[in-house]
Amino acid sequence: MDQQWEPVVLRKTAISTPVQRSVKKETDVIVKKQVQPESLQALMKRRNELKLTQKEADAKCAFPVNTFRDIESKSAIPTEKQQNVIQRVLNIQLKIDKL
Repeated sequence: MDQQWEPVVLRKTAISTPVQRSVKKETDVIVKKQVQPESLQALMKRRNELKLTQKEADAKCAFPVNTFRDIESKSAIPTEKQQNVIQRVLNIQLKIDKL
Protein backbone atom coordinates (compact mmCIF):
# COMPACT_ATOMS: atom_id res chain seq x y z
CA MET A 1 0.00 0.00 0.00
CA ASP A 2 1.44 3.22 -1.07
CA GLN A 3 -0.44 6.23 0.22
CA GLN A 4 0.88 9.63 -0.58
CA TRP A 5 -0.53 12.25 1.67
CA GLU A 6 -0.08 15.90 1.10
CA PRO A 7 -0.03 18.05 4.20
CA VAL A 8 -2.92 20.45 4.55
CA VAL A 9 -2.40 23.54 6.66
CA LEU A 10 -5.49 25.07 8.22
CA ARG A 11 -5.20 28.64 9.34
CA LYS A 12 -7.65 30.76 11.16
CA THR A 13 -8.01 34.01 9.30
CA ALA A 14 -8.08 37.15 11.32
CA ILE A 15 -11.37 38.96 11.11
CA SER A 16 -10.81 42.65 10.91
CA THR A 17 -13.87 44.16 12.54
CA PRO A 18 -13.73 47.29 14.62
CA VAL A 19 -14.34 46.69 18.29
CA GLN A 20 -17.03 48.88 19.73
CA ARG A 21 -16.54 49.68 23.33
CA SER A 22 -19.11 51.40 25.38
CA VAL A 23 -17.75 54.60 26.77
CA LYS A 24 -19.43 55.63 29.95
CA LYS A 25 -20.60 59.19 29.73
CA GLU A 26 -21.08 61.55 32.59
CA THR A 27 -24.76 61.80 31.70
CA ASP A 28 -25.39 58.04 31.87
CA VAL A 29 -27.67 57.16 34.77
CA ILE A 30 -27.64 53.69 36.22
CA VAL A 31 -31.07 52.69 37.47
CA LYS A 32 -31.00 50.16 40.27
CA LYS A 33 -34.02 48.02 40.90
CA GLN A 34 -35.08 45.92 43.84
CA VAL A 35 -38.10 43.90 44.81
CA GLN A 36 -40.14 45.55 47.54
CA PRO A 37 -39.56 43.89 50.93
CA GLU A 38 -43.32 43.44 51.40
CA SER A 39 -43.51 41.55 48.09
CA LEU A 40 -40.61 39.30 49.10
CA GLN A 41 -42.26 38.51 52.42
CA ALA A 42 -45.54 37.73 50.64
CA LEU A 43 -43.70 35.48 48.17
CA MET A 44 -41.95 33.52 50.93
CA LYS A 45 -45.16 33.27 52.96
CA ARG A 46 -47.16 31.99 49.97
CA ARG A 47 -44.44 29.47 49.06
CA ASN A 48 -44.47 28.17 52.64
CA GLU A 49 -48.28 28.01 52.67
CA LEU A 50 -48.10 25.76 49.61
CA LYS A 51 -45.40 23.74 51.44
CA LEU A 52 -42.93 24.19 48.58
CA THR A 53 -39.18 24.34 48.95
CA GLN A 54 -37.29 26.80 46.79
CA LYS A 55 -36.25 24.00 44.44
CA GLU A 56 -39.82 22.71 44.18
CA ALA A 57 -41.05 26.23 43.45
CA ASP A 58 -38.38 26.54 40.72
CA ALA A 59 -39.59 23.27 39.19
CA LYS A 60 -43.27 24.23 39.45
CA CYS A 61 -42.60 27.56 37.70
CA ALA A 62 -40.19 25.93 35.19
CA PHE A 63 -37.34 28.21 36.28
CA PRO A 64 -33.66 27.29 36.37
CA VAL A 65 -32.45 25.84 39.67
CA ASN A 66 -31.85 28.42 42.45
CA THR A 67 -33.99 31.16 40.88
CA PHE A 68 -36.19 31.44 43.96
CA ARG A 69 -33.11 31.37 46.20
CA ASP A 70 -31.63 34.30 44.28
CA ILE A 71 -34.88 36.27 44.26
CA GLU A 72 -35.53 35.74 47.97
CA SER A 73 -31.94 36.64 48.89
CA LYS A 74 -32.20 39.84 46.81
CA SER A 75 -29.30 38.83 44.58
CA ALA A 76 -31.51 38.65 41.47
CA ILE A 77 -34.46 40.61 40.18
CA PRO A 78 -37.11 38.58 38.37
CA THR A 79 -37.74 39.42 34.73
CA GLU A 80 -41.19 40.40 33.54
CA LYS A 81 -41.71 36.89 32.22
CA GLN A 82 -40.72 35.40 35.58
CA GLN A 83 -43.02 37.85 37.39
CA ASN A 84 -45.94 36.76 35.19
CA VAL A 85 -45.24 33.07 35.87
CA ILE A 86 -44.99 33.68 39.62
CA GLN A 87 -48.26 35.60 39.55
CA ARG A 88 -49.99 32.83 37.61
CA VAL A 89 -48.60 29.88 39.59
CA LEU A 90 -48.34 31.29 43.11
CA ASN A 91 -50.93 34.07 42.80
CA ILE A 92 -48.49 36.72 44.10
CA GLN A 93 -47.81 40.07 42.45
CA LEU A 94 -44.18 41.16 42.86
CA LYS A 95 -43.61 44.89 42.98
CA ILE A 96 -40.25 46.27 41.91
CA ASP A 97 -38.90 49.66 43.00
CA LYS A 98 -36.42 51.75 41.08
CA LEU A 99 -33.81 53.35 43.25
